[in-house]
Amino acid sequence: MILAARVAILGALCAASACRPDPVRPEADADVDAAPPWEAAATPVPRPGMIWIPDGVLVAGTPPDRMPRVADEEMAGEQVVMRGFYIDLYPFPNEVGAIPTTSLSHDEAAAQCEDQGKRLCAELEWERACKGPASTTYEYGDTYKAGVCATGTRRTLVPNGVNSACESGFGVHDLHGGPWTWTASAWGRDGSRPNDVTLRGGNGPPGDLIGRCANARSVKANVRREDIGVRCCAGEP
Repeated sequence: MILAARVAILGALCAASACRPDPVRPEADADVDAAPPWEAAATPVPRPGMIWIPDGVLVAGTPPDRMPRVADEEMAGEQVVMRGFYIDLYPFPNEVGAIPTTSLSHDEAAAQCEDQGKRLCAELEWERACKGPASTTYEYGDTYKAGVCATGTRRTLVPNGVNSACESGFGVHDLHGGPWTWTASAWGRDGSRPNDVTLRGGNGPPGDLIGRCANARSVKANVRREDIGVRCCAGEP
């Protein structure tokens, strides 16, 4: 049953996350020292206010031997090969010094992105942007540091960029310590909340759990809360 549950979680998450099968093993006469295809790919044309996250491997969730983790809500350190995508540098309105926009329903958040020629991020896209190229537990590394993103509190929202060190290895800012972020992904962990949507990021106690890149919560799509906002992505989902 444990294996079946893990397979179900993997399927649900990958449905909206641009997962692909593991790369094909090279033939015997191939150059085994050749760079992975995502390292050789050219970086797309820059988009203002966005960062390009290249093709690569995400270690999704948290391995069973690493704590803290929430076993029934995340994958067990599965390697997921993902396509490249763009993501906003900051929460909407994606400007340094601006207070993040909140109290949007899921549909309203999606419309904000669509108005800019963008889309909501899949939850594994958000997780990859947070974990960086090394798939770290937190955006700044594997050891929890409350002060970096000011996590572990239920404080009022602060302007984008106030926590200047809260930056992932890809250069994405304020993924934690501010509002929760709507994603394009259904919850999908079990059958008890079939209509819920996945949130990522956010803030609150305990900070070492909430502040992890693998952490997620679920909520009804029509909910509007002052601690739920949006960050947009672009490119092929």
